[in-house]
Amino acid sequence: MTFDLHMHSHFSDGNWSPEELVEEAHNRNLRTIALTDHDTTDGVVHAQKHATQYNMEVIPAIEISTQRQGQDLHVLGYFIDANNDCLKQLLQEQKNIRVSHVERLAKNAGIDPDFILNFNVKGTIGKAHIAKALVACEAAADLNQAYFEYLMPGGKYYLQRTFVDTAHAVKVLSQSGAVAVLAHPPKEKLESIIQELKPFGLMGIEAYHALFGQNTEYILNLAKKYDLLVTGGSDCHGPYPGFAPQLGGVNMPQFVLDNLASCVFNQRLGVAINV
Repeated sequence: MTFDLHMHSHFSDGNWSPEELVEEAHNRNLRTIALTDHDTTDGVVHAQKHATQYNMEVIPAIEISTQRQGQDLHVLGYFIDANNDCLKQLLQEQKNIRVSHVERLAKNAGIDPDFILNFNVKGTIGKAHIAKALVACEAAADLNQAYFEYLMPGGKYYLQRTFVDTAHAVKVLSQSGAVAVLAHPPKEKLESIIQELKPFGLMGIEAYHALFGQNTEYILNLAKKYDLLVTGGSDCHGPYPGFAPQLGGVNMPQFVLDNLASCVFNQRLGVAINV
């Protein structure tokens, strides 16, 4: 195993910096990694710069939180152009959604929203930041209470977030020259989801995943049926207690990486022709 295509740094909800991720990847003899932080590209340059000393490739990537007909879905984008105007606009929309959610949640619970928004947030603010902030300001006794009373459905202060539509995210990624991939796909209604998203530019599906491996064979069959490339990765968030997918711990055949590289070349060639 020499590559891992799904991981997060402290620029979203990971516990490691991009540099620490690169160090861990090097220690595990990985040659290619993709930093896929939630709704931000801020950590990519840090990882790429640090990786040069190891001759390691860091694929510029992202994981976009989306919803489709009330269902939460995540879309991975590989070989992204962080300077693309449409992508930057999409990520600004996502940031606004996250900030608004924190402000509404804080107001509902009688907490100063600025405390949460400024609590060690380096990129996008997410559940992990909010939970830690709630413990720090003594609104919750521990992370467990913070999650179940504030952040999980059925909790006392839970509020639903409404992210951008999945098809819109796929379209933006595809038109910017990136490869759009459905992350850790749900088994329920998956085939209909693929059918809906392919016309918007969906090019792949994540078949290999640390926590969703039980669906691999089913996903591989669907990928073949709909001519989608397959990707995968550990979804490493660093050393979280009780949740620590190991970097490079998901075994994948070499063709996964080879096909992704070929796909982005053809994708960008197609975008250039159609400009």
